[in-house]
Amino acid sequence: MNPSVGIRSNKQHGVTPFFFGQHKLLNILYIPKLRDLPQDHIDLKGIVFDFGFNGGQGAGLAPFEVQKRNYVVDRSVLLWGLSGITTDLTNPRVGYLVQIFATHGGTQRQFFTKHLNDAEIVGTGQRPFLLRSPYLLMKGDQLQCEVKNLSNNQANPGTANSKVQLVLWGGEFD
Repeated sequence: MNPSVGIRSNKQHGVTPFFFGQHKLLNILYIPKLRDLPQDHIDLKGIVFDFGFNGGQGAGLAPFEVQKRNYVVDRSVLLWGLSGITTDLTNPRVGYLVQIFATHGGTQRQFFTKHLNDAEIVGTGQRPFLLRSPYLLMKGDQLQCEVKNLSNNQANPGTANSKVQLVLWGGEFD
């Protein structure tokens, strides 16, 4: 794969996916040409972080609890979106905080500048939240998802713990 993508004004500009900015209507000038994309096909990939939905992952998030899940990338992937679901039924809705960390070559980077409330950053299954910039992860990199439950679940007394599932959407390639 060519690490520099994008052509502007008939002059080659190296633009790495790490810095692929939002330029509104000018984005058309930075969209990678077909020849700059991976030569093999890109496979849709959903990286799932379960907090209570999968029985083997524990019972979910207790009130005000923080949990982390790790994932090691087995094929290079370009992430572009985030969606999620929760069983929290509080009214008014308080939700949970999300932060995602990526580790490459021993250096850890945050996806977001601070922990964000799920209402700000997590889309739904039909409408995922699109990341401002696609995020490239190479084979062997590690992802860590951190979630903090902000609810005390008084509005949902039948369940002691909130269940949360987050999915990072992207395309895998070799």
